[in-house]
Amino acid sequence: MAKKIKNQPIPLIVKNNTSKKSIEDNKKQKIYTTIEIVIVLSLLIINIILIIDIVRKSNNKIILENEVKIEYNDISNIGEWITNNNELFVFKDDNTFYWYNDSNNAKDNFYRGTLTYVKGLEALEEMGYTEEDFNDYLGDDVIVNNVYSIHLTPLYNFRDSKNVTEDTIKDTDVWWFILVIKNDGTAQGYNETLDIQYILRKNW
Repeated sequence: MAKKIKNQPIPLIVKNNTSKKSIEDNKKQKIYTTIEIVIVLSLLIINIILIIDIVRKSNNKIILENEVKIEYNDISNIGEWITNNNELFVFKDDNTFYWYNDSNNAKDNFYRGTLTYVKGLEALEEMGYTEEDFNDYLGDDVIVNNVYSIHLTPLYNFRDSKNVTEDTIKDTDVWWFILVIKNDGTAQGYNETLDIQYILRKNW
């Protein structure tokens, strides 16, 4: 009788060709690759930010270069201006003015009177400035002929629909009002007599 041969399971050993050193090298390579990606992305973001900033500055420069600079030839072209405290100044072509306490109510609470003015270099001279002073402090923002030195003579004053002229205005009252219209369409005003400063915008 033939002898039975008992089959023994053959232990399988999977040979790993990757050494421990190779595994560590692969890990290091992955780390380096990740760092490189982060650096590249960071540089890309920085470049994008720089490009956006350059474009924005270029656009601002174009806007400033193309800015329309309006020269107000005489007092009639100045028109109406609303102050930062919501008062309203109206300069009319018949050399009269109105000063309303509330720009939303042009029927009451106002002064009315006449005006005289000089502009440009004459206005600067009245203000005690030279053309060189103007160029140093305002030359980039203002056309010299948009500087006005205005003398306002109040003749009437109405409050709460009542004529209070006799109580509020003296015959000798004259207010010196300086108006500087900037190239961006806003203006600065200063009532030198009453020591009141304004920031104004055009009331179209």
